[in-house]
Amino acid sequence: MIDTNLCLLVGEIADAPESRVIDGGKHKLSLRVVTRRDTKERTFYSYHSVVAWGRLADAFATAMQKGQRVLVKGELSTRSYEKYDRKQYVTEVVAQELAILGVASARPAQQALPMGSTPAARAAPPEPDDFDDNDHDF
Repeated sequence: MIDTNLCLLVGEIADAPESRVIDGGKHKLSLRVVTRRDTKERTFYSYHSVVAWGRLADAFATAMQKGQRVLVKGELSTRSYEKYDRKQYVTEVVAQELAILGVASARPAQQALPMGSTPAARAAPPEPDDFDDNDHDF
């Protein structure tokens, strides 16, 4: 039997993403993604912590903003640290791929950036006619 740790989220960025450089130049991007599930009785919201590292973090650091719809592909990770002499646990999605799907206020697909896009692609997002949904490898 094969074990798999795969997380796929599609939701909105809940807060302004935080980008920083740590550990001698390593880039880290932290964000929270909110997902929504509707039932007949009510709507449920879940907030997910997401972290991206290295070139992926650097490429999306200035492109991502609060309120944008995003797709996150990664794996769940749990880590611990000490705070006030108590062990604290954090569960987060470590992103392997990111894609900006647009703005939650239903702006057209011209806001979309395909997964794995580079900073050069960020500078000139594809026009709606040039965007191909089959370009993704997920």
